[in-house]
Amino acid sequence: PPIKIVNPYESNNIQYLATCKQTPFNIQLILPYEVNKIVVDFFNNTAVSPNSKVEITNVPTPSISMSNGKKYYIYQLPDTFKVNKTGYIPINILVKSVNIITEGCINSYDNLLIDSILVKESVTADFEYISSGCKDSVIKFRDITTSPGTPLFKWNWQFRDINDIFINDSLGSMMIFSGFIKDSIFTKLTAINELGCFSTKTSIVLLSDKPTANFNFSTPNCTNTNINFTNTTSVSNSPNNQLKWAIWDFNNGVKLDTLLPNSIATNKYNASGDKNIGLSVVTATGCASNIAIKKCIINSSPTAAFSTPSVCVNDLIVFNDETLPVNGLPSTTHWYFAGGIPSESLQKKDTIVFASANTYQVKLVASSNGCNDSIIKTFTVNPDVQNADFDIVNSRPICQPFPVKILDKSTLTDAGYITKQQIIWNVKEHPNDTITVMPNASKEYSYRYPDLSPGSVPDSFTIQLITYSGNQCFRASLPKVVKIYSQPKSLFNASQNAICAGNTVNFFNSSNTMSANSGNIIWKWKFGQADSSFAESPSFSFTDTGLFTNNVSLSFVNQDGCLSDTFFQSISVFPNPILDLKDTVLLLQGGSIELMPLKIWGDNLNFQWSPATFLSSTITVNPITTTVDDIEYTLRVVSQNNCISTDKTYIKIEKELIIPNAFSPNGDGLNDTWKISALDSYPNATVDVLDRYGRLVFTHKGNNVNWDGSYNGKVLPMGTYYYMINPRNGRKIASGSITIIR
Repeated sequence: PPIKIVNPYESNNIQYLATCKQTPFNIQLILPYEVNKIVVDFFNNTAVSPNSKVEITNVPTPSISMSNGKKYYIYQLPDTFKVNKTGYIPINILVKSVNIITEGCINSYDNLLIDSILVKESVTADFEYISSGCKDSVIKFRDITTSPGTPLFKWNWQFRDINDIFINDSLGSMMIFSGFIKDSIFTKLTAINELGCFSTKTSIVLLSDKPTANFNFSTPNCTNTNINFTNTTSVSNSPNNQLKWAIWDFNNGVKLDTLLPNSIATNKYNASGDKNIGLSVVTATGCASNIAIKKCIINSSPTAAFSTPSVCVNDLIVFNDETLPVNGLPSTTHWYFAGGIPSESLQKKDTIVFASANTYQVKLVASSNGCNDSIIKTFTVNPDVQNADFDIVNSRPICQPFPVKILDKSTLTDAGYITKQQIIWNVKEHPNDTITVMPNASKEYSYRYPDLSPGSVPDSFTIQLITYSGNQCFRASLPKVVKIYSQPKSLFNASQNAICAGNTVNFFNSSNTMSANSGNIIWKWKFGQADSSFAESPSFSFTDTGLFTNNVSLSFVNQDGCLSDTFFQSISVFPNPILDLKDTVLLLQGGSIELMPLKIWGDNLNFQWSPATFLSSTITVNPITTTVDDIEYTLRVVSQNNCISTDKTYIKIEKELIIPNAFSPNGDGLNDTWKISALDSYPNATVDVLDRYGRLVFTHKGNNVNWDGSYNGKVLPMGTYYYMINPRNGRKIASGSITIIR
């Protein structure tokens, strides 16, 4: 082609006009003739710079190339162009030729070259590197340039130190170098794609000397105490050598990264022993030191402990150091008593005097192996007890099994607290039986007296309260008497514990009221979930069936107002059999019929028909009767639990068949089918119906005739039809007409 794009870098033999957005390029013309004028025209395209016509009259001297015996003139145009968008950019180049011999004459003429330049996305050079940040270490550089739509084919790396001394110039998408000993390495990458488009990225890689970590730590080194670890690493004054991070490993599962210049790290150990402490430091360039390790011996700290006494102004006040030995060695003691005499003590156990009732502060410092622990507690020296008193808070009467409740009303002479109380619940019989209780917020205490003997009268008990504010400060209340009533006892018998539904059970009350007083007794019977009675000895008819547990209960309130316990008994209620017989059964004279109940239900039923006259069996559920006269039968059904049901059926004798002479099968529910009463008496009978042409339209064998006036599923027309009924038991054949009305 006569027009060629020329970039600063060689392309990969691209045979078409192409460049990249924002990449400067020149134009090269390859012509078979010489020219003395060149005009480049981008048609004022605003995406091209410059976009006005470029006229070259001082045409540069061409180079000459021979191809296939033909001479070509190669012109390198001096102007540089740039395009700021992708796509096709039209270009026209007008050239004026010279010295062209045509038919023996030397002529010159204009020639117009027309083409388009394909502009692709720009190359964006970029690279990354992996470096330890230390001098004289391996650094890996990797190209991450983007060149949308056009592959890269050349990379130009340049590396220079801080004094701009050339280090290396290499090709390839990945570079690995080592041996840099300067603080800063200037790195430049020029990435070139197949079109010759290029982009440049520069960066400075900072390096530092590898530091040597060092540290010390504070003493004493005790468990449960903060220990300060100080970073003492020293480096040169070069900015790159400045430390940025200190990485601590305290050998107890705790690792800590601290941002320098903070040089102190704090850690606490909860167990004694030798700890190998590790420190690594990192410079501003990321160059990490080796790990420095030092041994730190952690000694066990004592745990200071003592109990505050519960005392009053009349007591000797003793404090005892309860700190446990550490590794078998006892700790030393130092007491501080604010307001006490003496105010300090080094004794394990010492007696201190406090002048008055008040609240004081005590501090204990325990020491072992140079390790200390302290504890501060506040305690109160209580005043004397001013008054011991209580109220009995139960509503009356107090009936067993409920406890007696008392409410403490004791007071002190001044601010303080009650340390303990003792209660004698039966002063009369057991004056030395005291129960010690600790004061609570409700000030309420309770006691359940042993059950009184059955039938015994109410018993009286004397109660006394002793209130303490210390060991030697106490007072006893005046005794108070409480009367306790026995709990009434419920008891009853039932006339029977298994019945049939609807039967009545009589209950006989034999409860002990535990009272000799006269007065009303409130009885409370419960039968199942909802029914109840307030009679002394009621009767109850059970209708709900089931094998119940504790479905009957009795409790009551006696003459003294005490609630009894509850006595339970189980009554099983069995269901009655279900029986339903047809009220009236028609039987043709000389016939027989099976007596089948309409409904019957029950388990393991026994049957008894009466009277036995004309019956095939009296103990089956469905006997056959051949009675010749009207008769009433009774069926008695007995279940496995002896529950009984009875019902009756009346057998009416018909002298002859009663045959309807018309019916109306129109679906109105009235006479829709042709039925023959009493035909049930002739189980082998046959019924035939013919139309007026003698065609058989209905036939039936058996005693259950129920014709709907159809033939082969089709409705027969209104009209008269003719029937013949053969009893097939020796009796004469019945015949006649039947009319279908619609």
